[in-house]
Amino acid sequence: MALRQYWDLRFPAQGERLSFPAAREKLLHLLKETVKLHMISDVPVGFLLSGGVDSTAMLSLALDQTDQELSTFTIGFEGEHFADERPYARMAAERFGTGTSK
Repeated sequence: MALRQYWDLRFPAQGERLSFPAAREKLLHLLKETVKLHMISDVPVGFLLSGGVDSTAMLSLALDQTDQELSTFTIGFEGEHFADERPYARMAAERFGTGTSK
């Protein structure tokens, strides 16, 4: 087996300098575009919603990109060594109208 590098991470010496508000707007634009491209489907789209900031933010962006109804799904674990995020996922689903409480 031969090891070979298949990618290289390079940063330009003189990168684009953005103000904080401009960088925020650019990031939001890129996130919206990415979510929009991932929403292209000929079947219903659903979200695995953890209740955390990242999945909730992606759900919010997805709802802005479609007029279709989205479903959210959550998996939870119980026990002493697990953090149960289901209540937070339920709150997010209720806030965005995407899930049914069980």
